[in-house]
Amino acid sequence: MNNTSEAVTVHASQTSGPDPLSGTGEGEANAGTARVTADPVVKRMSGALDTVGRRDDELSSVMADALRLAIVTRVLSLRAAEPAQRPADHARKPRPEKSGLQKWRFKRVVDYVSANLGEPITLQDMASVAGLSRMHFAAQFRIATGTRPHEFLLRQRVERAQEMMASSDTPLVAIALDVGFQTQAHFTSVFKRITGETPHRWRGRKELEQARV
Repeated sequence: MNNTSEAVTVHASQTSGPDPLSGTGEGEANAGTARVTADPVVKRMSGALDTVGRRDDELSSVMADALRLAIVTRVLSLRAAEPAQRPADHARKPRPEKSGLQKWRFKRVVDYVSANLGEPITLQDMASVAGLSRMHFAAQFRIATGTRPHEFLLRQRVERAQEMMASSDTPLVAIALDVGFQTQAHFTSVFKRITGETPHRWRGRKELEQARV
């Protein structure tokens, strides 16, 4: 391998040929070889290899080996930087869009939750009302609303609690139980996470707002 054409052609073919695993064909291999031979860095190193190859001494032989290694390294880096090619029949097909919960199913769930907020409500309960398995219901519900069924349930409980707090003097612990929370502590934790305020502070602020009206 003592001239330019040998250096470029051999090394390019070693890295640009058809790949039985990736499905690239002869046309892609030829295109890869053309890109390699047109690379200015490969051209310069190949020219230097051609010049060194005409000399007949030990140092020139060492330099030639170094240049060949540099050319191989450059060719490999060029090939690694190329985007992967796929034949048309293996092109990625778009996935079918997943459908959200149908409106009539969603309405049935909302009505059920609203009528039973004071009772324990499980994912299975809501799925049964919608007429779906738990897995399909949870997935479709999230697509339709952008939230998980359990989070939706908690927000419904908090909204009902806000209505009761704004319209009555019912103690917070009683409200917590009425809207389905097992303890006032859990009620307070969820309420603050959703509204940014504790139930006590929220009620106090609402009372002040109503007093100003």
